[in-house]
Amino acid sequence: MMDIDDFKQVNDNYGHLNGDIVLKRLGQIISKETTNEIKAYRYGGEEFIVLVEKPVLPYIKAISQRIRRHMEEQEWEFNKDLVLTISIGCAIGSGEDDVVKKADDNLYISKTNGKNQVTM
Repeated sequence: MMDIDDFKQVNDNYGHLNGDIVLKRLGQIISKETTNEIKAYRYGGEEFIVLVEKPVLPYIKAISQRIRRHMEEQEWEFNKDLVLTISIGCAIGSGEDDVVKKADDNLYISKTNGKNQVTM
């Protein structure tokens, strides 16, 4: 699960049209990582979920770090000096596990520990 850090400030300072540009750009970054075994979904607001199948699990941290890094490197036409980051929470589950809650809990840890990081 990933969330754009301080996204409300983007909408407040640059307007919702530019906020939409940010959301679309993150969607494009995530889409570059999708395969038959990696699916991405917008979860709500500025949150996205990436679901991976079992064969991809060993690579989830690398995939997450790549998405995080690409977002941080983006240049924004509405403010060339703006650096936007994302926080990511990863979780592995099976059966009755609430993997979304685990990922959300790890996302919260990323946020409270300084943002712009991946927590497994």
